[in-house]
Amino acid sequence: KFTVAAATGDTIIAGTCGITGLLTLTAGVSIGTYAFLTPGTAPATTEGMLYYDSTAHKLKVRVAAAWETITSA
Repeated sequence: KFTVAAATGDTIIAGTCGITGLLTLTAGVSIGTYAFLTPGTAPATTEGMLYYDSTAHKLKVRVAAAWETITSA
């Protein structure tokens, strides 16, 4: 089900959304309350959130009161 909220203009997709091909987003991407991906700036400080720092070219996770870079072992 695809709807547009009249009051806000927000688009709502209920159910599964399958995408074939390239999806280009020009703003941040929020996945529930767990991940927010946008180039350059850190989002609100919620523990467990992830974001991609395009300046450092690193994926980061919020742990307690600090952003930590995710590295491979």
